[in-house]
Amino acid sequence: MAVVEDLRSRSDALAGLLADLVSEPKLDRVLIKIVDHAKAAVGAAEVVLLLEEKARLRCKAPCALPDSAVGVLEKWVAARPEALTRPTLVADTNSERPLLSGLLTRAGGSLQCVMAAPLRDGERQLGVLVTLGDAPFSLGCAELRTLKAYATQAAIALTNARLFEAQEALAKRDPLTGLLNHREFHEAVACELSQARRGGAPVSVVLLDLDRFKQINDTAGHGAGDCVLRAVASALAGVCRAGDSAFRVGGDEFALVLPRTDASGASAATSRAVQAIASLSPRVGTSYGVAGWPANGPSKDALLTHADAGLYAMKSLRA
Repeated sequence: MAVVEDLRSRSDALAGLLADLVSEPKLDRVLIKIVDHAKAAVGAAEVVLLLEEKARLRCKAPCALPDSAVGVLEKWVAARPEALTRPTLVADTNSERPLLSGLLTRAGGSLQCVMAAPLRDGERQLGVLVTLGDAPFSLGCAELRTLKAYATQAAIALTNARLFEAQEALAKRDPLTGLLNHREFHEAVACELSQARRGGAPVSVVLLDLDRFKQINDTAGHGAGDCVLRAVASALAGVCRAGDSAFRVGGDEFALVLPRTDASGASAATSRAVQAIASLSPRVGTSYGVAGWPANGPSKDALLTHADAGLYAMKSLRA
C-alpha cells in the first residue's frame, strides 16, 4: 500500500509540474521552468538543457554547472546520436571515460550518473534534456521513465513558447517594412523617458515625413510606393547606432528614438537619415522635426508635440 501511495504522490507531483510548465507562454521563463521542474521530477543533482542551434546542440538555459562540464555534455551527446532519438542512461560515468571525464560542479564535486531524453516536435529535433546524479546509480530506470514522460511535455511547452514569441514579435512590427510599429514607438519613447529621468542622460526623438510620396503612388502605382517605403525603412535601420530604434508610425511617416543623445547628436543622426533617404531617389524628399529631453518638455506628449511642430513647419515651407 505504501508503494502505491508513493507512486500516486509522485504522479500527482509530476502532473503539477507539467501543468505549471505548459501554462507558461514566455520563452525565457519556459527554459528556466524546464530545468527546475526536471530537477524536481527525477530528483537530479543538476540539469542541463541543450537546444538545437545551427545544427549543433548548445546549452540555452541558466545552468549551475561550469562551462567545462557543459562542454563535456555537449560533446557526449554529439558522440551518442541515440540520445537524440530515445532516453539514454549511463548509470556510472566511469563506464564512459574519458568522454564523460570532467563532469564537475562549481563546488568541485563530481557528477557520476547521466540520464538524457530527447525533446522532439514530431520529426523535428529540438534538443536534449540531460539530468545528472552525484553518485553512481543515483538515477535509474524509474527516473528514466519519468524523464521520458516529462521531456514529451517539455517539448510541447517549448514549441508553444517559441510560437508565442514569434507572434508577439510580429505584433510589434509593421508588416510592410519590418520596422517597429506605431504602438511600439509610443512605448519606446515612454520607456526611454523614464530611464532618462532616473539617470539624467538626454534622449531625443526624430519624426520624418516623406515629401512628394503621394505623387509616386499616383503616377507609378502603390506597388512602387511600397518599394520606396521598404527602401526608406532599410535606409533608416542602416543609419541607426547600437541602441537607436527606427519605426514606421504611419503611411509615409517614420521616427527615430535616440537614447543618450543630446541636440547635437540628434542633429547628426537626422542628417544621416535624410541623406540616406535622399540617396534612394531624387523623387523623394524628407521633412523632419526633432525634440529632446529635457530641453523640449518634461513629458512624452510635450516631446512629440514639439517634434510635430518642427516637422509641419518644414513641410509647409516645401508645399
